[in-house]
Parts: sequence; C-alpha cells; structure tokens
Amino acid sequence: MDDPAPPGPLAGLREEEQLACVVAERVLGATARPYDVRGVPGNGRVDALLELPGGRSAAFEVMGLFSPDTRAVAGRLAREGYTWPAAGRWLWRIAVGSSGDLHRLKRVYVHVAGLCEAAGVETPERLASSSRSAAEVDPEVRWLVEESSSRMWGFPSIPAAAGGRDRGTQVTPPSRSGFVDSTLTGLRAALVAVFDSANVARHLTKLAAHVGPVEERHLFLWVDPLDPVTPLPFDVADGLASGTVLPIDPPELPGAITHLWLAPVWRGRVLLAGPAGWSQHYPYDEA
Repeated sequence: MDDPAPPGPLAGLREEEQLACVVAERVLGATARPYDVRGVPGNGRVDALLELPGGRSAAFEVMGLFSPDTRAVAGRLAREGYTWPAAGRWLWRIAVGSSGDLHRLKRVYVHVAGLCEAAGVETPERLASSSRSAAEVDPEVRWLVEESSSRMWGFPSIPAAAGGRDRGTQVTPPSRSGFVDSTLTGLRAALVAVFDSANVARHLTKLAAHVGPVEERHLFLWVDPLDPVTPLPFDVADGLASGTVLPIDPPELPGAITHLWLAPVWRGRVLLAGPAGWSQHYPYDEA
C-alpha cells in the first residue's frame, strides 16, 4: 500500500486509513476529515467523515481483509529484500507463517537445511518422518515441523551459488493460489460471507451507530489476494486485483452502509459499489 505521504490534515489516522481517505478524495472529489484519531477517547467512532460535492457528507470506515500479523511479516521481510543468506549448498525457500516464528527461524534455518541436505531430503517434514524414532528427531527440526507455522523447501537441482552469484534463501510470507475469476461472477456470494464475518460486522456496527447528520455511509475494504486468511476466495480476490471487468450483479449491501469500496493492497484499480451499481477507478494514476 505504499504511496506518497497523505496531506497533513489526515495525520492521526493509521497509514491504511490515510491512504483510503486519499483514494476517496481523488475518486469522489471529496475532502476527508479524521474522526477516530489515535489517542483521542471515543471508541466506536468511524474513522473519518467525507465532505462530498453538493453539500452531502458521508461516514467513512476502513478495514483490511487480511491478517495484521501477515502484513507485519511482509513488512519485515520486505526490508530484508525477501532474502536471507544462503542456507546451504541448495537453493532454499522459506514461508514464514507468523511473526512469532521469525527470531528462532533466523537462528536455526541454516542448521535445519544442513541436516536435510546431509540426508538428501527436500523438507524438514521428510527428515522427521525418516527418523527411526521421535527421540532421534533434531529439536529444531521438531520445532519447525510440529510447533511453528513456517515451512522450508530445498531444491537439490538448483545450487545456492552459481557463476559467482549467491542466490541466498528466498523468504516470503505465506500465500495461496488457485484459479482466477476474472469476470467476478463469484463476488456477490463471496461478499455475503464477508459481511457475516465477526471482524467486518464490528465495522458495520460502527457505521450504523454513527449519529452525525450524514447522507451516506461508506465501508472501505483493503484486499490482499495472497493472504491465506482473507475471507474472500482466491479466485475472486485475484480477479478483483488483476481483472478489468466490472461485476454484473450489484452487491447486497447491509443496511448499515450505502457504499462499498474494494481496493487491492498493491494498488491498481479500485471498485466502488453504490445505489447505481459498480464503478471502477484508478486513483493512483493521479499526481
């Protein structure tokens, strides 16, 4: 969600809230004013208020359809270039399942890779299963396989270094894959499940409870198609991020909101649903 720093008046909101406000300002020609500012008492307040053209106004609530921990892991790994020093003779890939794994994983991954290479197996799981007894399993291998939420894969046919270049170890957050619904035919049904989830329901409650004089109530959802815990199915989430087609059917919006925003975390297009149906916008093209 990297973007130029939002204007000063949005200071006090979280980064994802600030950027969502900038998107709404660009798409709607609105002015956003923070309403639920960090450090100010008042739980249950919406994140911002939008002053719309023509004198209308809107309550504006922002949330992410992804795990905060996954985003934290992604941020830390991005600062390291998604690469750690080579684990051994082979190329290795690591999927870091949680931020709680990181410290120990960085300490033991070379040791675990060395044991796997010595045994000629590509994963710690295969190494553990090949042991004659549980007592023979290395403690760090046991932790990685049984206690952590991270995984390692070795590629014996790809050397860690070639032609004087060290490929390092590829380290990424967990991800998912599958078919892509480029037409977004499954979006309407998927959103029903999204609105029923406890986390989204909490934000809908905030919008419904807003007592100020507003004509519209907007829910802005950041979407990460690769996040394994997002409530949107992969085919729909990826179609939203990579497609260009608008959904044919309008969504069934809960009574608490009048407008729904769907925005992929890596920018691109943004979808907006309201009384007139779906529209798509490219707010990041503007200076």
